[in-house]
Amino acid sequence: MTTLFTLSASLFFMASAQAASVEDAFRSFSKCDGSFFKSENVAALNPSGSLPTEHRGQQAWLKASNNQPLGDAELSFPQQPDVAGVRLLSYTAGNSDLDSMGLYYFWGFVASGNIVDVTEKLRPLIYQNDRFRKDGAVFVRTEAKIGSSNWINIALPGSTAAGTIKIERTFIIEKGGTPGTVAISCTLQGGVTPELLASDRPDLDLIKYPRSIDPGLFEKTSIPQDVALQISKLVNQQPKWKPQFHTLRYTQQFGKTQVRIEHRADGNYLQTTETYSPEFNVKRTSWANFVQIKSMLNIGQPGKTVRLATNAKLNVPKILTDKRPFSVSIESENTPPTDGKSDRIDLTCRLNESQPAQKINAALSGPARIFTCIDGDKKIHHNAFIENLGIILTMSTKSPNEKQVNYQFENMVIDR
Repeated sequence: MTTLFTLSASLFFMASAQAASVEDAFRSFSKCDGSFFKSENVAALNPSGSLPTEHRGQQAWLKASNNQPLGDAELSFPQQPDVAGVRLLSYTAGNSDLDSMGLYYFWGFVASGNIVDVTEKLRPLIYQNDRFRKDGAVFVRTEAKIGSSNWINIALPGSTAAGTIKIERTFIIEKGGTPGTVAISCTLQGGVTPELLASDRPDLDLIKYPRSIDPGLFEKTSIPQDVALQISKLVNQQPKWKPQFHTLRYTQQFGKTQVRIEHRADGNYLQTTETYSPEFNVKRTSWANFVQIKSMLNIGQPGKTVRLATNAKLNVPKILTDKRPFSVSIESENTPPTDGKSDRIDLTCRLNESQPAQKINAALSGPARIFTCIDGDKKIHHNAFIENLGIILTMSTKSPNEKQVNYQFENMVIDR
C-alpha cells in the first residue's frame, strides 16, 4: 500500500510538472493563501522529487513539519531554485503560541543574498506589489481580518504582535537567521481560527491547530507518582521539610523589579502565585520553594500548557546541618506536549553556615541554614532554608560574566 501511494504521488506531481515555472510558484506563494498549495508548484520547487511531499485532492505541498504542536522545520533544496536571480536555499514552516499576543504561523523560503537586492529582484513577482512597502528594517504587505469580515488591505507594523481580537496576514522579506541570507515569508497571526487554517494552510496537520484554553489545566495536571514518592519519603524522614505555615506573603525585589508572591501550604507542597503585573502571573507547585514540580504562565489569559517535572533525583540530607555536598536533578517537559523538548536542571549544593532568620526579614524567627548551589550553567544560587517555616528562599544568584542579583523580601506576612 505504501509503495502504491508513493508511486501514485510521484505520478501525480510528474503529470503537473510542466504546469508551473518557479516564478509562477513564487507568484502564487506571495498571495499568502491556499492557492500556493498545488501540485504544479510542488513540482516546480521539487523537480527531482527528493523532498517529502503530501497531497489531498487537488492540493499538494512540501512536507516541512516537526510533528509537534509548536515549533519549526526546514527542508533544504538539493537543487536550489533560481527565482528572478534569487537563489532559494530552503523551504521552512513553523508556528508558536504567544498567549495573549496571539498565535503565529509562518511558511516560506530562506534565500541567499541581502535584503535590498532580493527585494528588488522579487518585487515584480509579488502579488499586489503596489502595497509592498518598507517598514523599518523589513519589507511587508499586510492585510487584516476582524470577526467575519473579508481580508482588509491595511498598512500594519510588520514586527508587532497582533493580539487575539483580529487576524493579520503578512508577506514579509527580512534578514535571515544566518549572515548572507534573507527570509521570505507569509504569516498568519493573532486570533487565527481552525477554519482559516483549513482554507489557507491545508498542509498543516491537526496537531498544529489552535489549542483550547482550559482554566483548570494547572489543577488537573497530576504530579508523577515517582516524584511524589520521593518528596513524601523526604518529608517522612524529616518533618521540617514540610511547610510549617498556612500562607506566606511578601514582595520580592531585585533591581527595579518587584514581584508579589504568595505561598500556600498544600500537604507536602507549596502552591505559589507570583504576580508580576495585573496581566502576568506564574503559578507554581514546588517542594519547599526549591524543587519546582509544575508551573504555568498566565499572560492575559489562562495558560495552555503546564511545565511538569517528569523525573527527579533528590539526594537531600534529612536536615541542612550536614556540610557534605548534596544534589538535585529535575527533568521537565510541557504537558500537553508542545515542541517535544525537555530540559534538565542539575544542582550541586553545600551548606555554608547558619544565621538568625531575622537577618533576612524581621518577621522571621529561628535559624536560617545558608547553602550554595551551582547548576549546569555554572550559575551560583545562594539560598536560605527557614527552618521554622519549612521553606527555602533564594538570597542571590550569580551567572558567569554577569553581576550578582540580590533578592530582598519586604512586606512579609506569615499566617500560621
